[in-house]
Amino acid sequence: MDADSFFNITGGRAADEDFPQFIDREAIASYRIAFNFSRAMMSTFDDTTGLRTRVELVNSPFFTCRAKMVGQDEYALAIPLGLVSRLHVLAHLLLGYWQSGQFFKFTTVPQESQKSAWDLPRKLVPLFGATRRSFALQSGLEELYDDVATPEAQPDVLQLTYLALIFAIGHEVAHVHRRHDATLKLLRLKGWVQNARQEQVFRRFAEIDADVMATYWALDSQWTAIKGAQDHGDEQVSISLAYLRISYAVTMLYALFDAHRKQIGAYGTGFYPHPIIRRHIFTTASFRLANISPQSMTEWPEMELTGWAKCVSALSCLNLDVLAGRFGAVQDAARVVPISALHYDSAPELYQSRYDREKFLYSLVLTMHEGIGCFRMAGAPETVSYKLPGLDDQLRMFTADDPELLIALNLALRTVKS
Repeated sequence: MDADSFFNITGGRAADEDFPQFIDREAIASYRIAFNFSRAMMSTFDDTTGLRTRVELVNSPFFTCRAKMVGQDEYALAIPLGLVSRLHVLAHLLLGYWQSGQFFKFTTVPQESQKSAWDLPRKLVPLFGATRRSFALQSGLEELYDDVATPEAQPDVLQLTYLALIFAIGHEVAHVHRRHDATLKLLRLKGWVQNARQEQVFRRFAEIDADVMATYWALDSQWTAIKGAQDHGDEQVSISLAYLRISYAVTMLYALFDAHRKQIGAYGTGFYPHPIIRRHIFTTASFRLANISPQSMTEWPEMELTGWAKCVSALSCLNLDVLAGRFGAVQDAARVVPISALHYDSAPELYQSRYDREKFLYSLVLTMHEGIGCFRMAGAPETVSYKLPGLDDQLRMFTADDPELLIALNLALRTVKS
């Protein structure tokens, strides 16, 4: 299958007329710039790795971005229009709560032992719900947009959607240029990955690795834009606002996914950690990046926290509006609120222990991944990445009797032995 065939089966390249009517020409132009900018950055990584990559916006209603090998050292990345449309509407929705203040409503998610079937009020189904093949999605999003549009926030909507797209594209680019697919094939060939559970551990590592590189990708692109504006004499450019926006945009992106799966224990296995853990990985990776360039990123720690807090506060306000019936009748609040899986309750120690576990799994498989030495890889600066924790932390992790960690350790040790 060549790249054009892949894009055709994923919806075909999206033309301007394929965008919903509520996304105007200015917004369309902005979002296409995100693709053009990403293509320019991809060419640098292509040169580093010897690969060829193409990224296209495809006319698909789905959330999920896809990367596929379509030839010898050639990859195609498909970003669905459904994701762009949802991000545009979600930005309008959340920015409508900007003046609501720093209000957090802690609603405890049901215990892991409780099986909770999560519902959505009718108007929010097109935004957070499962996608159907029919592009009737647009009419549902248009109805929601008419209710939540925040015209005075349009410049911010464009920036937040643009930055969320940059991060999402960077995540898919990472899968290609970090050689995740090629490495997994080699592991199968070597017999190091022999079953679905071992493959799942590697793919979980790969998703975290892609998030780490996407963090570098997004911050680097934002700094490039800031420098470009400054070099062209734009004295109005605000570094603080730029950093706040990218923190808000990444939080918003993670808030969009997995509304059907909120308990943190539901992510013990599978390819992805909980969205809260993924958002925390962005925080720690970005702080490591800031340590590399302290002069250019002096404002990052404060603005990263501010952007996160403003977005989470808006999600809390959204929960209240859901309970008030703004988006349709709610029969049982316990089955609806919180709306997003990106919901911080009053048990931060639970999230910290899960984050420590993911960081350890990642660092173990990273040792194997970069130790194979068979591929030219691109990636974030070494100091952004995670290294193995100290011996005490390693012992604490292994005494937890976690099968996935033992698989990760085995992968790391095989690299050392070979």
